[in-house]
Formats: sequence, structure tokens, C-alpha cells
Amino acid sequence: MKVLRALSICLLACTVHAFDVDDFLERLDSALTLSAFHDVLRARLSGTVDLEAYHFQQPAPGLINSSIDNLFNPRLSLFLDAQAGSPLQFAGRQVRHRGGQFRQAAFVVGKSVR
Repeated sequence: MKVLRALSICLLACTVHAFDVDDFLERLDSALTLSAFHDVLRARLSGTVDLEAYHFQQPAPGLINSSIDNLFNPRLSLFLDAQAGSPLQFAGRQVRHRGGQFRQAAFVVGKSVR
């Protein structure tokens, strides 16, 4: 019975904490979204952070240039979506990782960006 009570308390605490995190993410989302002129001009910035870690039992294989057994590969991807009225739309993407950076942009008139 004590185990069930302890699990119930842990579940309740995790649920309350999840609501706090959800509120934080909603505030962050609204801070990264811009709207002006009665929603004629809209822009939204979003992104992801990828963290990859590898451990090699033997020397690094193939094309991986590493003198140590561990490899850490962080990557930051930022996305900008903007729209001015219905006919003008812009989408941009920038990715930064260990080896350099990558940029991509699209500008479309009269169609949706996909």
C-alpha cells in the first residue's frame, strides 16, 4: 500500500511539473512569433538542437577523423517562416554543426511554401 501511495504522489508531482513546462513552451512560442498590421505581416522563428554522442570500442571507423574514442556532434537548426499578405511568403533555414554551416532559403510569390 505504501508503494502505491508513493507512486501516486510521484505521478501527481510529475503531472504538475509537466504543466509548468508546457506553460513555459507556450510563452516561448508566442515570444518567437511576430504579427503586425492585422496579421498581414507574420514571422515565426523556430529551431531544434540535436546532440549526438558516440563511443567507439576500436579506432574510429572509415571517414571519421578522430584520435579519441568519443565523438560529440552538436547541431543547431534555425527556421524562419515569414509571410507578407497572402501572395508573398519566405522560408529560410540555417544549420550549424561541427563541420561548418548550411543555409537554404526559398521565396515564393502566389503559392504556399512547402
